[in-house]
Amino acid sequence: MFEKLRRTLTTAAITVVVTLLSISLPSGAKEVDTIRLLNSDSTKILSSPNNIGYPVVFQRDTLFSVISNTGTFTGAERAERISEQLLILTTLRKLEWDSFRVSESEYSSDISYGTQLLCVVLTTDLIDSTVSRHQTALQFLDIIKQKIFSYRANTSPQAVWSNIGESSLYLLSFIILLFILAKMYKWMVVSLTRLANRRQGGFSFRGFELMHLSTFLQITTILLGVIRTAISLVAFYYLFLHIWELFPYTRQWDVTPLLSDIGVAILLTVALVVAFKVGKAFVNGLQTVLSQWIDKHFDGVKIRDWELLSKTRIQGVITGLVRNTKLVAIAAVIYFYLTILFRQFDYTQTWSKKLLDLIVHPLHATVVAFVAYLPSLFTIAVIIVVTYYFIKGVRFLFDELASGAFKFSGFHLDLINPTYKIVRLVIIVCAVIVIFPYLPGADSKFFQGITVFIGVMLSFGSSSAISNIIAGIILTYMRPFQVGDRVKITDTVGDIVEKTLLITRIRTIKNVEVTIPNSIVLSSHIVNYSTLSDNRELILQTSVTIGYDAPWRIVHQLLIDAAGMTTDVSSDPKPFVLQIALNDFYVEYELNAYTNAPTKMAVIYSDLHQNIQDCFIKAGVEIMSPHYRALRDGDASTIPEK
Repeated sequence: MFEKLRRTLTTAAITVVVTLLSISLPSGAKEVDTIRLLNSDSTKILSSPNNIGYPVVFQRDTLFSVISNTGTFTGAERAERISEQLLILTTLRKLEWDSFRVSESEYSSDISYGTQLLCVVLTTDLIDSTVSRHQTALQFLDIIKQKIFSYRANTSPQAVWSNIGESSLYLLSFIILLFILAKMYKWMVVSLTRLANRRQGGFSFRGFELMHLSTFLQITTILLGVIRTAISLVAFYYLFLHIWELFPYTRQWDVTPLLSDIGVAILLTVALVVAFKVGKAFVNGLQTVLSQWIDKHFDGVKIRDWELLSKTRIQGVITGLVRNTKLVAIAAVIYFYLTILFRQFDYTQTWSKKLLDLIVHPLHATVVAFVAYLPSLFTIAVIIVVTYYFIKGVRFLFDELASGAFKFSGFHLDLINPTYKIVRLVIIVCAVIVIFPYLPGADSKFFQGITVFIGVMLSFGSSSAISNIIAGIILTYMRPFQVGDRVKITDTVGDIVEKTLLITRIRTIKNVEVTIPNSIVLSSHIVNYSTLSDNRELILQTSVTIGYDAPWRIVHQLLIDAAGMTTDVSSDPKPFVLQIALNDFYVEYELNAYTNAPTKMAVIYSDLHQNIQDCFIKAGVEIMSPHYRALRDGDASTIPEK
């Protein structure tokens, strides 16, 4: 099979070479070279030293040059006018050889066809002083006649049909070449696929798979397609140029630079497409290889029992990194592709420069600005390092204060942490103020405007927040309550669950959290039941109204007995009763009982009221709440029968 492949490649190479050589060989139908028609004297005339004079051009060939001005015409205008007169001769139906002549005058030798003046040769047009003006004019005339008749011969119907036939042969050769390339490409792809199917696995090194076999096959197929496309484009380029040169009507148009630019543009486009396909295949293969390697050799990143990065997370990070890198590479390749493509054409060269400047200037400015900013950056780094270690020193002092290594009179332990936070915030703010002048653009009007705008926004929009922060600091050092205390703030009774610089959070006995801004807390009355119970036991009080017919001593004893039956009510100090009002129809008694469980106030009150009802019912004393009169008018007693 490899021998068959070798023979096929050899045959294809010979075919390509023969085709390209046949296309590049000069055609016999081309016009005769003007230089070969000139004798040695004519060669002297055309070989003007130092490119002196203005060339007379006909059909992209320079015939001769004129030097001096005449009348109102400059040398360049004379050369252009002679070229126009020669072009007019090509449009005549019939040309007579004897109608060309040279006539002499005192100052010039005139070359004409019949009555049409073609060229005026002046004495100042002579480059070689050994050749007379008349001889120069005759040589010019000989060149003109040969060029005109050669052009007429090449534009004859016979020559045109000959050129068409020759072009058809070249076009047929080009089609055959494309057919051979297509067959070779298909055969090579099939052969590579068969070889890939026979081979097990990909390309590996020391157990690590460098490239999967499918990726290699895909890249190889793309490269074969590129070679096929490149050969086709080169063959088409030479074919087009050869056919273009066969016909005199098109030969005068110089399309070689344009075709070269278009060819380069096509090659660049093909290279871009190939780069995208190869890059896509490579990236897909790379992702597959990395995933397999991670599955085989990586178990994640762990710190003791805490998994910092799992295997799935690492695969996702690597996939995202590869994908983002691919996008950046694609954008860069497309950008530079457009830059090079625009540079190939005269009309778009300015676009290329502008596109290149869009990248070069910002990069240059960025590098220059970064280098200039390095001293300030070093200063900022020093300030940050000094601030960091200064905060660590302050933290060490507060830790020693918390451990009891030294004490400040009147400074409570619960103030250590908030005080440290405040001091740390002040240090950081001072460091930011010192760093601010070293920031890039700190002196610019834009940066100043932004800072002013932020200051105005903070002034108008954060007044309440600042007042809450100040109130939070004041409450911290006033120490009216701690986390866990049972308090009453405004109409809210509950336990403190959180206190910050901005808010205080309370959980009520209904298990509802209430958030109160610190400014409201500071301006309200604060009742701390837990603090009272720490110093002295908390007194719970409730009142009942009893008629005048019940002896007050019995009522006092019943209330004290009910308090003694209630859980979490202290027996020492003993409960006591106060008669707080003698109303029109009843006496109001107030029971005061001590407790050291302020967080159970609701339960204690409920149990106390139940015990009061039980004691009074058992003693047969009627509770006059709500308002009952002692005078009976037939109503039944409020005391239950059982």
